[in-house]
Order: sequence, then structure tokens, then C-alpha cells
Amino acid sequence: MNFLPALHFFCLLIYLSMAGFILYRDPKSTLNRTCSALLFCFGLWTLSDIFSHNPGIANDSVMLIENISSIGWLVFPVALLCFALAFSRRERVMRTKTFLVLAPILPLVLLYQQWTSHLTLDYVQRSYGWEFQWSDSCWPYVFYVYYVSLTLISIYLVYRRGKDTEKPQEKKQARMIVVCVGISLVLGSATDVVVPVFGIKGVPSLADVSVLILAVGIVYAIIKYEFLTISPAIAAENIIRSMEEILVLLDDEGNITTANKSALRLLGYRQEELRGKSIAMLMRKAGSSSSLLEGETAGGSTGVYEGRFQAKNGKAIPVIFSISVLKDQGGNTAGTVIVATDLTKHKLAEEEKNKLRTQLLQAEKLAAIGQLAADVAHEINNPLAYVRANLTALEDYSATIKDLWLAAKAAATCLQGTGQPEADDLAQNLLTARGRSEESVERNVLEIAELTDEILEGVKRIADLVSGFNSLTKPLEPAQAESFDAGDLVQKILSSLPETSDQRERKIALEVDGRLQARAAVEDVRTALLNVLTFLFARRESPSCPVRPVSIRCYARADRPTVDIIDPMLKMTEDERLRIFEPRVQVDERKGRTMRLDLGMPLAYQFLQRNGGNLFVEQAEDGGTVFRFDLSPERG
Repeated sequence: MNFLPALHFFCLLIYLSMAGFILYRDPKSTLNRTCSALLFCFGLWTLSDIFSHNPGIANDSVMLIENISSIGWLVFPVALLCFALAFSRRERVMRTKTFLVLAPILPLVLLYQQWTSHLTLDYVQRSYGWEFQWSDSCWPYVFYVYYVSLTLISIYLVYRRGKDTEKPQEKKQARMIVVCVGISLVLGSATDVVVPVFGIKGVPSLADVSVLILAVGIVYAIIKYEFLTISPAIAAENIIRSMEEILVLLDDEGNITTANKSALRLLGYRQEELRGKSIAMLMRKAGSSSSLLEGETAGGSTGVYEGRFQAKNGKAIPVIFSISVLKDQGGNTAGTVIVATDLTKHKLAEEEKNKLRTQLLQAEKLAAIGQLAADVAHEINNPLAYVRANLTALEDYSATIKDLWLAAKAAATCLQGTGQPEADDLAQNLLTARGRSEESVERNVLEIAELTDEILEGVKRIADLVSGFNSLTKPLEPAQAESFDAGDLVQKILSSLPETSDQRERKIALEVDGRLQARAAVEDVRTALLNVLTFLFARRESPSCPVRPVSIRCYARADRPTVDIIDPMLKMTEDERLRIFEPRVQVDERKGRTMRLDLGMPLAYQFLQRNGGNLFVEQAEDGGTVFRFDLSPERG
């Protein structure tokens, strides 16, 4: 009894059933669609062998059915390639115009050759039915190259996907598909290509049966590895694996059972380092973490909190996180899920926003002070010029008065030497005035010059203050920018500093991290750095405080050359840091408590601003103060 038609019919049922089942699983999935199309090609292919292996069917009928089913065995290499592209996550290739145009060309050409008897010839009857014969043209060899090359390309794509993926299930699926396709290729080629080419008689074509191995492999993968199946467990696993947020699962005792990739990457731990450990190791405050978990477990609700997670390297990472309680089917607490979002970038953006707001406020203050200074300087300058001119004239008059006094003394001496009473009275009147003694009159005459000098010195100080106001309000002319190394510039400045008593008491520690190419007006940057150093060394700390060195660090921060001047002894409040760049009049102890206008810090700020940089004042980690010079980098 010939069992081959029944075997082919069984294969037909398997292929069509699998095609419908896989398409039903997920009709919108490209992978399911291509796999279903591949199985449908196998089913159409095996249709001809149901009749060709039946000796009772006429030759013409067999040829007709063979031409119809040839669509299946001529199109299946392209269908297999599409399936491999979908499996390897290269669906976009199938959507390109080039692929859509080129893919159907060769199958259509071969189909035309088949229907015009240039691919296979008339069937020869055997004991098991009809056996096809390949033609003597070149087209059978074109078909061999076509189906073997596309099959090998498909095997390679699936193999690469299995090697590149990190998912264990996909690796196993890829391995099984490669093995099944390889076996089907060898067996099918042996019965339908090698046997006819070498003229071996009595072996029926069973290539459509050999590809049943691939179908069985797909069925096994569906059952064993959930291939082509979307289950809630797989969906949840994929979501957890790919989500950007931190996710940590805890058991009912608050110990970590698993953490997703984002959590491991951000915190720097490995999965085995966290498993079984208390969640308190990730939260900054263990007491707060336990109380939060207890509160959520008791309430059974979802809470949203803001805090910090402790990374493996000790870094505190700001996060906003939610705590949700997981219940089992009986309503009992099975565990807890913590989902957190890293706020590091948000915090940095907020700090940058605050810095920009501070800069804007500082610019507005300087503009207001500048306008006020311009008005004050204008109102003072004119009368100040009159006072200075009159005092200069008075200084000349005082010299004349002094000469007259000396002449009066000489005349009085001559008069007293005559011995006449009238002359003595006249001499007495020359040396005294308004009942004052001679000594008192001489002292007043001499003090006129001293008082005039002191008044002129005071006017000069007032003029200096007005000049300071004018320098603040005068617009800065644009300077010529040039490229320079920030570290080298700082070293040159430090080497040129005068050896003052302040500098001898406080040392400067310099640290330079590589070459830091900046672009700005070098003289502006030099002046700004010197102004800050002068400000630091001019301050008088309490004698009881131990002297600590000033640190200067030159490094790259966000691709910008940065210079930090750190004074651990300078303690400033937030209000003082905000007002540091405002011009102020202060007492100069070194010049007899005289008043002077301090413009060093405002000008340093303006010099950096006009060169595309910035100057910030922040609190150091040890409680001191950091002056941060943010310089413009050299482009290109």
C-alpha cells in the first residue's frame, strides 16, 4: 500500500493548522505574519506531492497541480528570509523600496519558467507515483543558487540575533531555528536536488516532508520557550528589563529579591550583591525606610516620596519613588515593589536655573547701582571741582600769609629796638591779634597750611570715590580674545604675586588636571583672578583660627575650562554670597581708617561675563567658600 499521499496530506494539515494558529496568536506581529506565510508556502508546496505520489492520477492533472503548488516551493526562500529579518529585529529592511522591488523579481521569473516547462519537464511514472525531471536549461541551477543562498542568509541572520541578544530565551529559540532549518535544508536538497541530478532512481521527493522538522521545531519553541507568544509574564519581564526607571522588588520582610537593569546600572551593584539584603542599604536613612514600608504595608496604598538612594560608591542619588504593596490571591501581603526615578539631571537643571536667576539678579543690581553711581558722580563732580580750585588758591594764600607773618615779626623786632614807646606799641600790635598772644597767632598762621593740605587730601579721596563710580558705570570695551591654557595662566599669576606678609602666612596649593584650552581676553581673566586673590588675602580672620592654605584647582567641567579658588577659612552666609559682586565702600585700615571704594569683585564678574564666562560663589564641602571661574572653551 502506498502511504506517501497520506503522509503528504498529514503534512498539509500540519502546515495549514500551524499557519492559522500562529497568525491567531498575534495577527499584528510581523514575526507571526512572516512565520505564518512561510508555513502556508510549505502547505501549498506539499499539495502537489499528494497527487504526484498517486499512480492513479493522470500526467496532465499532475502537471497542472504541480504548476499551482510551485508557487509554494518557489516563494518559500523569500518567506524564510522575511521571517529571519523579523526574528533578527530588522523589519525596517522589509519596508524599504529596494527590498519590495527586488524580492519578488526572481520568484516571478522562476515561476514563469516553471509554467513554460523550462524548470521541470514531464513527470515519469514510478512504482510510488510520478517523479519530476529537471530540465537541461540553466534555470534549475538558478533555482539551486537562489534557494540555497537565501536559506543560508536566513540561517546567518537568526544565528547573529541569538549571539547578540542578552535574553536567554531568544538565544535558545535562535539555536533551535538554526538547527531545524539546517537539517531541513540538507534533507530536502538530498531528495529533491542531489538524487535527480545524479540520476538515482526509486527515491521519491520528500523535501516538503523534511521541512516538517522546522514546523515541529517552531511548535516545540512555542511550548518550551513561549516563542511567538505574548504572555503577561513575558510582557512584565520585558517591561521591567527595558524600563528606564529604577525598579526593586522586596519580599514580605523588606529584603530585596530582584532589581532591574536600570537600578543595577545607576547604583553600581550586581544582582547577587543585592539579593537578600535589606532595602535599608539603598536608602540613606534605614529608620525612615522601615517606617515607610511599615506604613505602606499597613495601609495597602501607594505612596510617592522624595529621597536619596545610596550607590555602591557612596554617592547619594536624589530620587522620587513610589512604594506599592503586592497582594497574593488570598489578599495577604506577598511583597513590595519600589519604582524610582533618578532626579540627578533634574537637580542639576534646577541648580543651573538658580544660577542663571542669580546672574540676572546680579546684572540688574549692577545696572541699578551703575545708574545711581552715574547720577551721584554727576552731582558731585561740579561742586567738587569748585572746592578743589578754591582750596588750591587757599593753599597759595596760606603761603603768602606765612610770608607776611614772617615779615611782620621782622618789622616788630626792628621797631622794638628803637626804644620809643610808640614803636613798642606798634610792634606789639603787629605780633598780636584780637588779644591773642604772639605764640597763638603764629600757631594759627602755620596751621592754615596744614588744614588746607588735609582738606585737599579729603577732597582727593572724594574724587577717588567718584572716579570709582565712573569706572563702574563706563561700558567695558570689547577685548581681543585669544587662545591660552588656563592652568599655565594660573601658574604665571601665582609666580608673579608679591611676597606679602599675608601670602607668607597663607600658602597656595595648586592642582592642574591636564591641558585646559580656553579662549578669552587673557588680561581680563588675569585681572579677575588677581582681584579674587586680593580679596581673599585682604580679609582679616580671627587670630585664634588656625591658618589653612588656599586651594586652586584647574580642571574641565562639562567640557569647559574651570578654575576653582577654594578658601576653607572664608565662611559666608547665603546673603553674603549673593551680594559679593556689589560695589561697596569700606574702611582701609592700612591708611588710617580711610574710606575707599572696593570694585575688585564687581569688575572680576564683569570681565568674565564679557568674555563668555562666568564667576560663581558657592559653599565648599568643608564649609568654606569656592570662587568658580567658568571659562569659554576653545572651539574647533
